[in-house]
Amino acid sequence: MQIKKKINIIFSSIIFFLLLTKSYSLEKNYIEVKVNNTIITKSDIINEKNLLTAYNENLKTLKEDELYTLAKNSLIRQEIKRGEILKYYELNYTSSSLDKFVNEFYKKLNIENDLDIKKFLEIANITENEMREKIEIETLWNQLVFKKYQDKVTIDVELFKDRLKKEIVDLKPTKSFFLSEIFYNVLTKEEIDEKKGKILKSIEDIGFNNTANIFSISGSANFGGEIGWVKSSQLSTNIYKKISLLKVGEYTNEPITVPGGFLILKINDIKEEKVQVDFDEELQKIINYEKNKQLNQFSQIYYKKVEKDSVINEN
Repeated sequence: MQIKKKINIIFSSIIFFLLLTKSYSLEKNYIEVKVNNTIITKSDIINEKNLLTAYNENLKTLKEDELYTLAKNSLIRQEIKRGEILKYYELNYTSSSLDKFVNEFYKKLNIENDLDIKKFLEIANITENEMREKIEIETLWNQLVFKKYQDKVTIDVELFKDRLKKEIVDLKPTKSFFLSEIFYNVLTKEEIDEKKGKILKSIEDIGFNNTANIFSISGSANFGGEIGWVKSSQLSTNIYKKISLLKVGEYTNEPITVPGGFLILKINDIKEEKVQVDFDEELQKIINYEKNKQLNQFSQIYYKKVEKDSVINEN
């Protein structure tokens, strides 16, 4: 009788443990969002949080719910883009043609050797193939945007030529700005002041980089909005006029209206260089910068259209 009682206790303990494990498993894989026919679980979002903080450690200073929402929105954007891409391309993250873009991605994170890549993947808790797939989605999205909108990109080459000639003739040092951006849009006119106020307050509370991670819809958002060094000759007259009044560490309190939304720019550093300029090479750099800027704006417009047509159900 005593042995039977012990067996029953052991059996009950096993059942309890199995139920507890199952409950934990269900909680871990609880469905948070459904994008069209793709399911995003709580576990997926936790993994994305690890990846985003591996991109930018400053994100760890965010509140847990803010970081969770950021990761969730990141996955929603990824799945919306994936759905649109599959209408035109087949995904193949093992293709050697992707290597160039993978190398460029790691270079932007200052990761330059296999050991550092392995360390990054471990911190991010992501496999090499999963990382390649994410990079492929962004790469194909950019290619799709270029294919659809390349004919709509307008470049005033003569204007840029004149500005570049003036810089060279004046023999003044070329001024360059190390910039970060927050690019956002609104759905209604009523939202304009509300969203601007929310973003400016966020910058005061948690800093520009973290705010860019949360609010910016540009591809630079994962890197705290960082654009890098931009020469004055590469900037439009309107944007140059706005930022030329700023000092290092300051940003445009009044967002700049650009195609597809609004832009807040921060100056991280300024430098002046007096160098010999290869006119044709420098002109091509300016044209490429302007072209990429316009394509990025078209990318946001296209994404909003695709997002509007998507079915997103959140629990």
